[in-house]
Amino acid sequence: AAAQLKALGVLPALRERWVAARGAHALAPAAASLLQAVGGYRDVLHTCASASDIEKDGLVHALALHALQHLIVSTRQRLRHDRKKAEVRDQGFTRPRLLVLLPFRSHALAFLNAMLALLPANYEQVENRRRFESEFSEAEDAPKVAAAKPEDYRQLFDGNSDDCFRCGVRLTR
Repeated sequence: AAAQLKALGVLPALRERWVAARGAHALAPAAASLLQAVGGYRDVLHTCASASDIEKDGLVHALALHALQHLIVSTRQRLRHDRKKAEVRDQGFTRPRLLVLLPFRSHALAFLNAMLALLPANYEQVENRRRFESEFSEAEDAPKVAAAKPEDYRQLFDGNSDDCFRCGVRLTR
């Protein structure tokens, strides 16, 4: 996996974390091609994938890896420009670097957990993490999805299926 990730241009710290979190086995072909496409900042529409295929191929983890790569590279670029005293652009009240749109709270929690599993060790703090986890995990008394429903339906709606949400998370060094 490390050699594949290196060929895809993934940062060394993220390659190490990927191997530690996901193992040294080779990337699934779907994950490798997805990383290659999003690494080139191309638009991707991935259809006809079941929830089990997405999990089996590690596509969520591949997207989390790309998101972290983007965050780290853009932060390094901003810090480099700050050191050079380059022209200051209006950065507004916040400096968002990443927008992730997901259908349900349970999917947002799974994506954040995938990102945090790959987060390099020099990031010490994740602001709003406790609140995020408490609001986005499934309540203990929540009703379960009926067993009569098809497997893909159960996988999609398993967990907290509230679709009216937004939450910001900040990663700091």
